[in-house]
Order: sequence, then structure tokens, then C-alpha cells
Amino acid sequence: MVGQSRRRLGFGIVLLLIMLLLFEGVSAIGVRVLGGMGFIWSPESVSDYQTYLAERDPVLGWPRPGSYGEGELSASGTRVDPGAGDTASPCVAVYGDSFTWGDEVGPADAYPAVLSTLLGCRVANFGTPGYGSDQAFLRYRERNKQAAPVVVLGHYSENIIRNVNRYRGFMSNGGFGFKPRFKLDSGRLTLLPIPTLAQAEFERLGDEAVLRDEYFTPGGDAGIVESKFPYTWTLMRSLGHYRFRARLAGAPSYAEFYAADHASGALDVTEAILLEFVRLARERGQAPVVLLIPDEKDLIEVQAGRPLPYAPLLERLNKAGIRVPDLAGAAIDVLGDREPCALYTRCGGAHFNPEGYALVAQTLQPAVEAAIARMEGTPREAN
Repeated sequence: MVGQSRRRLGFGIVLLLIMLLLFEGVSAIGVRVLGGMGFIWSPESVSDYQTYLAERDPVLGWPRPGSYGEGELSASGTRVDPGAGDTASPCVAVYGDSFTWGDEVGPADAYPAVLSTLLGCRVANFGTPGYGSDQAFLRYRERNKQAAPVVVLGHYSENIIRNVNRYRGFMSNGGFGFKPRFKLDSGRLTLLPIPTLAQAEFERLGDEAVLRDEYFTPGGDAGIVESKFPYTWTLMRSLGHYRFRARLAGAPSYAEFYAADHASGALDVTEAILLEFVRLARERGQAPVVLLIPDEKDLIEVQAGRPLPYAPLLERLNKAGIRVPDLAGAAIDVLGDREPCALYTRCGGAHFNPEGYALVAQTLQPAVEAAIARMEGTPREAN
């Protein structure tokens, strides 16, 4: 009897181990799949890390200075505009991310190029894919080599997430590379320069002590987890990812960051960046225009009778006396009974199509024309 009981116990232990191994194997596959979707972070293996440090823009991160003049990037760092010469003095300079650059359409269909045609003067497009509104502002502040009477800073609704990020790889499908960010120190906007980590530090990037003031560090409030054994535990912890939380709430992934009490402080930082842009432009003798650019998910929320996810930022700008063109309202009016993705290249997450970019230019045109009129005859400071 004793021997039989031991055999049963041994069999039970073996069966349990087999089940655990099966669970772990399935979890390992799940971790790999979710990692490919950007829900789980894995440390990058970069053999040319020193080359990256040497070639990147030391202030902004990207684009590389050596890439100016290549492809659709002009020698002055703007996107080429087939309708206006790169050397012509611009009447407007615009800054922002890929929605300003004009991703997924040709140069002529990017909204700055369309705006140039509407205004009859050159609009310099300094939009850069992947930027937060922090980098867009910093590019204006530190890298603006052309004096324009009117300057536009575009804030795409998801930029609020990028504004509290320092390493792109931590974010879902963020890509590789470091970026600068701003933080508020006793109410004052302070720049945290682009990180310069030694190779050994970079290899320990998931350690909270390596990269400070990064909201998306694995193990933090954002719910980012690093791919580690045991994979079953990694998989369970990944359910706290901010994108999973958003899906459970039926909201855009960036919506929670617009809450005034969010742990990242993203709303306060973003508001401070936009207000500083307005202040600096006026100090330089230029007329500033702030443009809030909606994502498809923002328009879905409005069509469903819910408020814009970025409404808290808009309310703060209005309270500060900054009038913002109502691009979301214009989009809803143009759409009528159509789905919001009719203005984007595809449904489910994309950039504007030519109709969408044209709408941006048409909505922005009155604000820019009013700003140009105010600036006529006003001396402006070169920068």
C-alpha cells in the first residue's frame, strides 16, 4: 500500500510538472505575440549603439543631421513642397509630428503644402514623425533657422503620452531611440536633455534606477512589463498595461493621461509646453497658433455623444485666452453620416488621407490669415 501511494504521489507530481510546463510554454508564446504587438517590452540588442549616439541629433534625437537633404527631407530640415521653393521666405512655419509632416500621403497633400496653396505663400513644414509636442516645441525653440511671421505648433492627441516618455522602445511600437522631455519643477517648465547612457547602462535599461523621469519604465504605473521567466507571471502582469486598461474602459489608450490627477502629470506638462510656445513666439515677435489634431478615436467618441478625450487640455488653453481652431468640430461636420475613418487612410489607426489633410489646412487657414494680418507691418525678430 505504501509503495502504491508513493507511486500515485510521484505520478501526481509529474503530471503537475507537465501541466506547469505546458502552461509556461503557452505563456511564452503569448508573451512573444503580445511583445510583437507592443504590450510587453524586451530589451533591445543594439550592436551599433555607439554609432547611434554619434549620429543622432544631440538635442532632439532625430532626424539625424546627416539625413538632411535626403529623400523628402530638404537641406534646411523641412519636408519638400513641390509647390514652393525651399529657399523662399516662409509666411508660416509649422511644427509637430507625423500628422504635420503628412505621413501616408505625398508632399503635395500634406496639410502645410495645402495651406501654402490656400495662402499663396510658402509654409515651412518642420513636422517630424514620432515627435511629441515637447520635441516639436524644442525644435522651434532650438533649431528654428527661418523667421516666419506666424508659427504653428500641432499637438496630435496621442502626443500627451510621448510628452512623458524618454525612451521610445518602452512605448507600444515606439521604435528605437532616446528623446528629451520636459518636467514641471515647482511649477516651472524644465528641460531634461536627451539621455546619454553608457553601453552597460543601456543594457540595464529596464532597471528603474538607470533612466529617471521615465513614466513608462517597466514595473511602473504605466503597467509596462519586461519579458522574463516565468512567462506565465509576465503574461498575467501585462494585463495591467495602460492599453489593456483603456480597452476595458472602452476609451482611447491616451485618454487617461488627460486626467488632471493622472500619476504621469502629463496634462500639466503638456499645457505648460503649449503655453511656453505661445509666450516665446510672442517674445520673438511672431504670432503663435496652437492646433489640436484629433485621432480617429477622438471623432468616434464625439459621434457617440461623449466628450473629446483631450477636452481638459482644450479647456485649459481657452481659460488661458488661447483660441484653438476647432478641427474636431469641422471634421464631424464634414463627415455627416460617414464613419470617422473616412478621413483617414484606413480604419483602426492611421493618418489622414488627402481629404483629411485638406480639411486641416482649410480649418487652420482663417486663424493663420488673421495672425498674418495682425503681423503686417510689425517688426519681427530673426531666430
